[in-house]
Amino acid sequence: MSDDHLTWAVTDGVARLTINRPDAAGAITPDMRNRMIDLLGEASADLAVRVVVIGSVGKHFAPGPTCGPPSRPDRHGPTAPPNGPLATSPAPSAPEPSA
Repeated sequence: MSDDHLTWAVTDGVARLTINRPDAAGAITPDMRNRMIDLLGEASADLAVRVVVIGSVGKHFAPGPTCGPPSRPDRHGPTAPPNGPLATSPAPSAPEPSA
């Protein structure tokens, strides 16, 4: 199996998952993460697979997720209302203490 950014091959009991995004320093996207989870689930269910080797093309090995807008706008992402929980506004003034 191969798609734009992931390569998967099983040979002699060794499953190899290769991340192919050298232009993004090996970072993974949410879609890639989901596909990787699916592939690892398939490997777990396949009795012929004895080991999974995860690697990366280029000089970096999957430093983490791609930075950008959240994949779930309902999590207060860029589509959150302007006065939503992440909006900044001045704190209300506290009343002066009485003597």
